Amino acid sequence: MAIRVIYEMTAQTDQGDAFTAVLADLATTIRGLPGCEGVDVLRRQDNPDQFLFMEKWPSGEVYDEAAKMVPKTAFAPLKPLLGGPPARSVHELLES
Repeated sequence: MAIRVIYEMTAQTDQGDAFTAVLADLATTIRGLPGCEGVDVLRRQDNPDQFLFMEKWPSGEVYDEAAKMVPKTAFAPLKPLLGGPPARSVHELLES
């Protein structure tokens, strides 16, 4: 079953633009993983420090295997800009 892995993140106050650049780099890394069907990065219109990072995967199994390949350094530039811990949720795709 196809899934979407969604991270809801908030940048530190007034760090939204820097956060955007770091998320773009992270999205490039994730898109390059085997099985990844895409990544969407969304920024709230009414709060430029809030983001959704949505990964598209054909199954949870493919996601789990690909997650093992993400370099630990991929998240390092993100950490100092975070305004708090990300919230992660996994959703089953019902129709496309």
